[in-house]
Amino acid sequence: MIFNKNTQYISRSVKFTTSLIFHKERYKEYWKYVVERQRIWYKRFVLKRPYPWTNDRILKKYRFCNNYRELDKGTIYLIEKIKFIKNDRRKVLSNVVAYKFFNIYGFFEKIGGLLDPTNYNPYIFIKILNKLITKREDIYNPAYVVCPPKVRSD
Repeated sequence: MIFNKNTQYISRSVKFTTSLIFHKERYKEYWKYVVERQRIWYKRFVLKRPYPWTNDRILKKYRFCNNYRELDKGTIYLIEKIKFIKNDRRKVLSNVVAYKFFNIYGFFEKIGGLLDPTNYNPYIFIKILNKLITKREDIYNPAYVVCPPKVRSD
């Protein structure tokens, strides 16, 4: 890695500036958000307090991801479904990838249970998905879509 005076990472074809990311005030704002977001989770799920859980107008109005992925409703659901799979990494991996691709709570109930990679038939899976689409059921949730960072090419 090569850094210039403006703390830009330079490769042969891509530059990624870090000067904005490491700004001191932005760090402070970020950590204020992290602390407040965690307080909201704590008040809501541990103390079981009624809404509103914060005075922050933005956090009160909009939905945000949990600071810890383990606290996310969908992740808890996924762990509950796969935790009983013993000594079968392929089955665990297949189900994690499938769930994360569709990212819909209740996914395994919609498709009739966990996937079995040793007995998987894509035509049956597609048939199940088409039936769900015909019934106008959600089969995909775009939340948590991971996007690549913006880079500029020279």
